[in-house]
Amino acid sequence: MWGAYTPRICKFAAMKNFKRIIDATGQVRYYVNGRRITTAAGAKKYVAQNLTNLTPEQLSPAELRSYRGKLATQKNAAKIASRYRFKGRFVDRVLQKFMEAEQLLPKGQTSINREFPDVRDYGELIKELERMFPETLARGIEMDDGPEWITPNRSRARTDFENILDIQEVMEKRYSNYDLHVLQENGNLITDRTQAYEAIREWENEKAREESNKGSDVAFLRFNHRIGIDLENKIITIDLGKSKAEVKTSP
Repeated sequence: MWGAYTPRICKFAAMKNFKRIIDATGQVRYYVNGRRITTAAGAKKYVAQNLTNLTPEQLSPAELRSYRGKLATQKNAAKIASRYRFKGRFVDRVLQKFMEAEQLLPKGQTSINREFPDVRDYGELIKELERMFPETLARGIEMDDGPEWITPNRSRARTDFENILDIQEVMEKRYSNYDLHVLQENGNLITDRTQAYEAIREWENEKAREESNKGSDVAFLRFNHRIGIDLENKIITIDLGKSKAEVKTSP
């Protein structure tokens, strides 16, 4: 005679009666149905249940790791979902940034195929955009995620700036598949990447000194560099004569 079938329940799948307790020593413990579970499992469950209401300073070390991982996963998923595609291929970030600036796609649309039905491949797409927007590409677009400098301690001299987001970090994170050229304010064109980074840093340092010498209590500088784009040869050119510094002062 066959016995009654009892479905197998995955361990902690339901996580009913989940509790988070901080004991007298400050240690965080987690319980499900009165039974203590591991710190890793409990931290993950607590963060998943309360993600929208949490702030990092509220969390234990294990919860903070889970919290950061969860945010990173969501952020990456959102980035992937918003990436432009052409015939199933992701377009590179520089090209997408340009197309966003020109509003070539309707809001929410990520497929380029509809807007360029007669273009056969990615290389032809590049040539078509260069044909359509030669002046815009040469003029360039704002980087928007440029280097940032702060005065990390108010007791320090206002010329003591700390670089918290370097131009090299920005380029390697966003535009690593493009060569970098820099046009200095004196008209000199630098095509060596290392020298280009140094020229930009020197320009930023000079602008920081200029702002400090004005006598204002500068606490924050964000540099916004305009990038000219050569799509076919994969070259980004930063014209320092068009670069700007956003200044914020201490109250």
